Amino acid sequence: DGYTITYNLNGGTGSISSTTKIQDLSTNITSTIPTKDGYEFLGWGVSSTDTTADYSSNATYTANENITLYAIWKKTITVTFVGNGASIDKTSATCDMYNADTNCTVTVPTITRESFTITGFNTDSSATTAQVLSGKTAAVSANTTYYAITSKQITVTFNKNGASAIGSTEQKCTIQNSATTCNITSPSITASSATPTVVGWDSTSSYTSNEWAVNTPKAFSSNATYYAITKKDAVTHSITYAKSTGVSAIGATSGSCNIAETYNGNSQSASCNVTLPT
Repeated sequence: DGYTITYNLNGGTGSISSTTKIQDLSTNITSTIPTKDGYEFLGWGVSSTDTTADYSSNATYTANENITLYAIWKKTITVTFVGNGASIDKTSATCDMYNADTNCTVTVPTITRESFTITGFNTDSSATTAQVLSGKTAAVSANTTYYAITSKQITVTFNKNGASAIGSTEQKCTIQNSATTCNITSPSITASSATPTVVGWDSTSSYTSNEWAVNTPKAFSSNATYYAITKKDAVTHSITYAKSTGVSAIGATSGSCNIAETYNGNSQSASCNVTLPT
């Protein structure tokens, strides 16, 4: 009696004829190796879903029975993870797809970044949403690179500090992914009549200089408060002295005094003192 060994390529390609086995005599499994693009051929199995081979190519077959052998295929998927400004607990993971599998599963690393919101991972390094979550699992079907997605909202508060009005009292921006700062544009300042000249913005309310000009972008990495700086320039009063009738001489014909500049809504003195000449 004879028995037939039939070969099922199980998604592979090639041309392999069946093998005939004679009663009580051994025979060899085909030595022809099929192919499947991107996959490794492991051997022949008795089930289409096997993940290991029961018979290698050209192996001896001794059973007195008909059998169908299935090509067993394996494809290893490599997933790369990039911190993208954050810290992650691993940078790669692998999983195996067998036969007719359409995907396999990897464990996603955990993302950490102090004071940042952890969103997850995305194949786009500049994304703001997650395709897979930190510390969870992900189904993949091809080699892939995922980038950690994180964000931090920055709030800058603005104080009038004696000005009449300012364009806004608060502005926000978001630091995203690999960035370490985000930009905020300073608002306008309307000075008061007491200190009518706009100097700009400063992080100290009593300063008299300009740390940040009006309507100018500035990079921030943390929350901050800025104060409007306005001023009124110093005033110099000049005085002329003249001799009156009968006075032979005077110590000076002119003099002056200064009223100091003032800042941030503080009223300037209306007068200053001079020393009269002899």
